[in-house]
Amino acid sequence: MLRWCNLQVVKCFKCMERAADTFTGVAGPFFIGFACLLMGTGVIAFFEVIAPGLPWPLITIPLCLLIASNLLAHYYYVCTTHPGNPNDGLGIGEGRGWSWAPKRRGGVQWSPVNLGETSRDGANIPRCNKCQGLKPERTHHCRVCKSCVLKYDHHCPGYRLYFVVATFCFVIAGYSKVWPALDFGIHSWPYRTPEMVYLIIYILCLALGLAVSVMLLWNIYQIGKGVTTVEGYDHGIYSDRAKSRGEAFVNSYDLGFVKNLAYFFNVIPSGYPLWVLLLPLRTAPYTDGFVWARRHGYTKHGGLREGEEMTDDED
Repeated sequence: MLRWCNLQVVKCFKCMERAADTFTGVAGPFFIGFACLLMGTGVIAFFEVIAPGLPWPLITIPLCLLIASNLLAHYYYVCTTHPGNPNDGLGIGEGRGWSWAPKRRGGVQWSPVNLGETSRDGANIPRCNKCQGLKPERTHHCRVCKSCVLKYDHHCPGYRLYFVVATFCFVIAGYSKVWPALDFGIHSWPYRTPEMVYLIIYILCLALGLAVSVMLLWNIYQIGKGVTTVEGYDHGIYSDRAKSRGEAFVNSYDLGFVKNLAYFFNVIPSGYPLWVLLLPLRTAPYTDGFVWARRHGYTKHGGLREGEEMTDDED
């Protein structure tokens, strides 16, 4: 009886998961449209209300235009770039066109660090039990996308840096316009943007800027440690298991904080120059998703025994 009840509860949760996934897929475009509306309104309000009063306009206005273009362009890239499927490589790979950053050298080249010897013909690569596709290391199945995704952080896109910078500028530079918008002793509002719209955008920038700043700092910490969100949870379990045996768990993907950041943004010697990070340009990752840079002397995680690595069913 107890087992039957447990099975019914599990089935109920599975139904709720499927319903939530369906809602996410259907409502996604509406949320994206709403986000675009808010960002567009915020940009217009900034340049109409705040920008004309900024000091040193020859410096501050181009800088603000750069921040706004980064915010909008990278959000567009987030919405339109393929997350990376093992069957077709890591998204669109190296591309051509005005939106692509120029590389220091031609092609994606491997830096002189330890790279795993992984066959790319699929013979030595396991397959996913859910979608039957290739499932190389650092790949997880996404029940929303209904396919395996390389590194899996595709629903946590990395445009937050530009969002935080944009909201920070709006909150700091726009503070002096808050009181006129509230009509404290000033009866005229000489702007086309309505006072209420300006106040709503300002409050949203303040609240979301603080919240997303925390997420940004956490993401930078994870990148610096060489882990994804899923791996971060798994590594805590691996560390406890290794500690129970008197061993230490070693993340083989952790090359050191600075080098991890360099590889993540692909600003390694064979990648892109640092200045491309300041512009709204597309960049390709350093890897195709089948071969990853590892710590020198490691071909797998240290302190982890055969069969202890967690699967999607255990995550």
